[in-house]
Amino acid sequence: WNALAPGGVLIYSTCTWELEENEAQLRTLLDQGGTSVPIPMDAGWGVSQTEVHGVIGHRCYPHRVRGEGFFLSVVRKPRDVHPREKRTSIPDNAAPAWLVPASNMITVEHRDQLHALPSAWASTVDAIAKAMHMHAPGTPIAERKGTQLVPHAAAALSRWLDRSAFPAVEVDEAGALSYLRGEALPASNASGTALITFNGAALGWVHGAGNRWNNRWPAPWRIRSQRSAAPRVSWHGR
Repeated sequence: WNALAPGGVLIYSTCTWELEENEAQLRTLLDQGGTSVPIPMDAGWGVSQTEVHGVIGHRCYPHRVRGEGFFLSVVRKPRDVHPREKRTSIPDNAAPAWLVPASNMITVEHRDQLHALPSAWASTVDAIAKAMHMHAPGTPIAERKGTQLVPHAAAALSRWLDRSAFPAVEVDEAGALSYLRGEALPASNASGTALITFNGAALGWVHGAGNRWNNRWPAPWRIRSQRSAAPRVSWHGR
């Protein structure tokens, strides 16, 4: 969609009639200003025209056409394409305060997340984002939880993080392994967001809940199993 010229058309076809794979996908393009375009067809072809969620589709059923199941739709991109407005519910003054002072970093909102990147690369990243799909424009710093911002897991591991902006909870080796397994950590009167550290190295985030720290280490990153006899990798000299 980003690579399509303003005013151009995108032809979308699948070999299924499933709404989730057809109209639901095209609805996202209509939400970006696209227009669903009907295709003139000879009635004798047996193609059925449908309209679901504002998307005009053309379905080919095996008992009506000489062929297998098929779906076809056309969406036209608007000629005047304007960047999507930035969502104002993210408090922009929060996450930048978590960055190292005088680091010359800026933040960019992308998919409900704030990313940090050097200001010198801002125009280049903006040009890339307008030309193609971008997974992330920088280092994820914060993500939206309702109307609040919470630190992103990647921020804890970034050299751009100003660690003085958060209280640190130092743990021993057993506590570090427990944290990396995704377990809650014991605490006393814990509240707010804190940074777990081991030997001074930042690991990740926890959220206080009185007598425990709730673990915010991402589930896909967690240690699933551990071989007690496996040789340890030194935390030093790396």
